[in-house]
Amino acid sequence: MPRISSSALFRPIVTFESGEHWHPAVFVTNMRPHWGGLEVDSVTIDLSGSSYAVFPAAGPCGSSRHFDPQSDYFQALVGVYVVPPIGGRPVDVKLFGPLGNRDNVAWQGRCGNPNASSVTKRLQLRPLEAGGSLIAAACRTGIDVGVFVPDADADLLRPPSSLWEGQVRPFEPLDTSIFAMAWHTDGHLIVAYAISAVFQPWSQSAVAVSRVEKEQLTMIHSVRVVFSAPPFVPPPEQQTFSGVR
Repeated sequence: MPRISSSALFRPIVTFESGEHWHPAVFVTNMRPHWGGLEVDSVTIDLSGSSYAVFPAAGPCGSSRHFDPQSDYFQALVGVYVVPPIGGRPVDVKLFGPLGNRDNVAWQGRCGNPNASSVTKRLQLRPLEAGGSLIAAACRTGIDVGVFVPDADADLLRPPSSLWEGQVRPFEPLDTSIFAMAWHTDGHLIVAYAISAVFQPWSQSAVAVSRVEKEQLTMIHSVRVVFSAPPFVPPPEQQTFSGVR
């Protein structure tokens, strides 16, 4: 599978293996405005970081199939969080839940949701022998269709209302499942994750893994994070996305 890469303007550079069903761009967002004021062990901390996201490829209307209720890729996403150390200490992987919730609320706010919310319903961690952790999580959030992002720099992320009207309601409650791999490199927390409405890789029952989920697993296993000096350079805070096509 070909590899796609985030912009060399930002650090670190993140690359994925990506097939024809995924848009050949990595969209990068500065998360500092959204990850401030986190409560950790009765202490308030302000984290910086970047989010790297890959969306499903465009459908006939020109926007990502992520927004098409008729598509197998509806609400699917693959991404990476890079979180620098704070006070010289690496950020704990257990913060993945709050970081993801803040990300969801910020994204829905840009989609026009006046009551954006995101709640972690379950978060399981499994240590890996080679280091790092596997994460399985469940989250209650909302379908991300509505007014949508007025300042997005890609038609891919501006779906016409005709794509979803009559099938789902704007910001309708949605239960998502997340599978992730997390590790630390040079003190930075790295989390490579896949989001799906039906993703259950650790289910005790026999649940068939869909083609989309197999693609997502391949992509997060393929993630490479390349650090160079300086190790962390995010996009401008006021810029919604910085993508490379």
